[in-house]
Amino acid sequence: MASTVVASTLTTTITESITLNGVDQGGSIVSTTASIGEVLKHIVSVTDTLTELMSFGALAGKGQTVISGTQYIRLTNLDDSYNAIINVINSSDDEVHFVLKPGKSFILSNVSSAMEANSAGVVVSPTYADISTIKGLSASAGEVVDIECFICQT
Repeated sequence: MASTVVASTLTTTITESITLNGVDQGGSIVSTTASIGEVLKHIVSVTDTLTELMSFGALAGKGQTVISGTQYIRLTNLDDSYNAIINVINSSDDEVHFVLKPGKSFILSNVSSAMEANSAGVVVSPTYADISTIKGLSASAGEVVDIECFICQT
């Protein structure tokens, strides 16, 4: 049976709105990503223990998307009080953590050859690796934080 899903274009708009001393300092940017044929959207409730939000590999599988087809990822902390921690791991097992404040989002445009991490100082010639896993946790012991995961792929 052939798929009846018709790929479409994802349009993303980021708008900043602020006026300082009567002068508009905001801005807006619109980005489009063509040929999106699959959207994954889910909410994960995380505690203060690392919880896998998504993984990426050569083939699609349960909870895993294809590295080469992943074109857009948005993670949003849906909590109104507590920070979330986003843990990004690449295929070399390098890790980086980001604090995601309540109501804020974290966006990635791809996962293929997208990350270099080095604890030894300046990286002169970075070697980018594929992102393999993204995990999340609550930054506050004993608190549960909801993280919305939105992934688009071709």
